[in-house]
Amino acid sequence: MTPEIAKLFGKNEARKLRTAAELYFFQCLKNGKNAVANGTLPGEIEGQIARCLHSGFAENDIDTILHQAWRMAQERRIARRKVFVVASLTHGRLALPYVKFALRFLGERGCEILSEHNGADHPVKKFLEKVNAPAAQGPDLHNIFRDNDNRWVRECGLLVAELSEPSLGVGGEWENCRLKPELGSFLTPMLGVYLADKKVSPYVTGVTEEEKSYIWFRPYLTEEDLTSILSEFLDEFG
Repeated sequence: MTPEIAKLFGKNEARKLRTAAELYFFQCLKNGKNAVANGTLPGEIEGQIARCLHSGFAENDIDTILHQAWRMAQERRIARRKVFVVASLTHGRLALPYVKFALRFLGERGCEILSEHNGADHPVKKFLEKVNAPAAQGPDLHNIFRDNDNRWVRECGLLVAELSEPSLGVGGEWENCRLKPELGSFLTPMLGVYLADKKVSPYVTGVTEEEKSYIWFRPYLTEEDLTSILSEFLDEFG
């Protein structure tokens, strides 16, 4: 993303238009439909375009935003079945049985799981096997974790986070994924699930109105709850 485009997308109305357009274009690609039928776009997007023009955007700015949204929707369509499942590894792992269930469920639905280790009984060992670094330890191990997690965040088309237990790592991965559009990548639908008697930090749950269309938070109590939540999320965005 050039500095000029980055400056353009830093404006609130541009972000809203890009979000609406990218979600729409993705659904068109997913369903095999023409993104612009008869030269028209849905009313929501046309309304965002009108607001951008009213705010002083030029026609070529609108074209740039829509082109970027189309290109990013194409990239996410390729990555849409890659799922990064995020969970705490350093606390009590209260939700581990549910993380394991979510991983199995997503795999059975045909998703490519980028983070099986987050549901393993010995997550560090599983992770090192995955990245082929069996002897890593100390600072090297920490850097390998960080670098691979950040790579998977960039690659994933969906992110599912178990948020019941506070975790600096989970918070960092969540925020890195939320900021992907601002860093020149495709927006990635995000699902935060948490046991119903737990509270999630407002830093995580604080999202903008346009982000609420693709960043979801859902409480759960049982595997049946998770089945319903994950199914809805995949049907909408997968």
